[in-house]
Amino acid sequence: MPIHRFAAGVIIFKPSSDGSRKYLVIQNAAGHWELPKGHTEPGEHWRQTALRELAEETGITDVTLIPNFARQIKYVFRDRKAGLIHKTVCFALARTKRSKITLSDEHTGFAFLDFQQAIQRLTHAATRGVLQDAENFLAHP
Repeated sequence: MPIHRFAAGVIIFKPSSDGSRKYLVIQNAAGHWELPKGHTEPGEHWRQTALRELAEETGITDVTLIPNFARQIKYVFRDRKAGLIHKTVCFALARTKRSKITLSDEHTGFAFLDFQQAIQRLTHAATRGVLQDAENFLAHP
């Protein structure tokens, strides 16, 4: 029987002086580039999870959540110990002015990239789709 896991994350960006946006992408220990995210804890609302994981993985706590944006991705993977995992990840969108990052031990790199660079850097297609949704949302409020 498959296991269901829930996670939440944040598409975080900082405005540039030219009016564009730089999106934060982080590299996990396996070498995959992703958005900050992590597992929900019992009783935790997904937005609380997203902000907690953002702080734990990057040290960023000064954010402004963008109203009316929420996206969800679902995927299946096989864990060596647990077997088949069905995972649902909800993403919020937030702005920060912060450039200094304090990476967790789970991550090996980060970059603030313009949209096209960030899309190319992200490892998984579903995550690229979420970032595309965020860019479209911000470009056409």
